[in-house]
Amino acid sequence: MRPIRFETPLSRFDYKGGMYYLPVPADLYAKLKRPQPLRLKVSTADGANWKAGLMSMGNGTGFLTASTQLIKKQGWRIGQALQVTLEEDLDEEVFPMSDEMREVFDTDLAAAGLFDSLTPGKQRGLIHFVNTAKSSQVRIERALAIAANLQQYGTKGSLPELTRKTKSM
Repeated sequence: MRPIRFETPLSRFDYKGGMYYLPVPADLYAKLKRPQPLRLKVSTADGANWKAGLMSMGNGTGFLTASTQLIKKQGWRIGQALQVTLEEDLDEEVFPMSDEMREVFDTDLAAAGLFDSLTPGKQRGLIHFVNTAKSSQVRIERALAIAANLQQYGTKGSLPELTRKTKSM
């Protein structure tokens, strides 16, 4: 895929705590839409770079998420027009697995096998869930809970179900 450039306003969903996003126009979304999720490298003219999945708005248009941390760092405001460049992200590993999670899977080979059979998106989501813990102890607890959930529930649940079950353990 060749780099694609377009201009779009920074937006935010209306619900409380709504996430920031960059709308993708219908014509561009139609060209990019795939049966499998499309991971993209996103960059802006002012030097911001991040990775995102192309998401559907459900009305023939799409969007790309942008973190609050990124928005604050760049000093962007809702409605601000951004010059965006998209490239396909072919990297296998979006988030590096924490040492704590790797150690849990090194000692629990059954859970590691189940984890390896998850879709790349579910793997990224679970790795991100563990990585966002600030302390090593919490990362260990989350990784252990994921290993237990994988063995108890298998790999059929959606990512929100797996993390919801993990959080409640």
